[in-house]
Amino acid sequence: MVELRRNNNRRIKTGCRLPVSDDEPMEVVIRKSKKMLGVAIEGGINTRHPLPRIITIDGKGTAFEAAGLRIGQTILQVDGIQMEGLTHEEAARLIANSYADRSVPELKLLMSPSTFRPNANYQPEN
Repeated sequence: MVELRRNNNRRIKTGCRLPVSDDEPMEVVIRKSKKMLGVAIEGGINTRHPLPRIITIDGKGTAFEAAGLRIGQTILQVDGIQMEGLTHEEAARLIANSYADRSVPELKLLMSPSTFRPNANYQPEN
């Protein structure tokens, strides 16, 4: 299961109506249900893009099932750890290590609101 949460910790499950124009960062909670997260990032303090952003989502990974993740989104936090000031290598390692840690059942990503767009798995309620 994938849940979306606004920063005020109000849970919004996949399939609910989600306001896209909200200026608040969005927390995407991903259950670690597969071996692979399936995202590739670019960016870091040592690149043209100081914050990492998603450039690929693999269809075989858990990230593909996450209704709140889209190519181009900027990642602000991973499990509460700020991404600002990290090199590309540090950001990629943080994401990989956080997903690999099975003592915690979920990966929490805080995404920039200006880049959120629902993906194909998003189903608004009627």
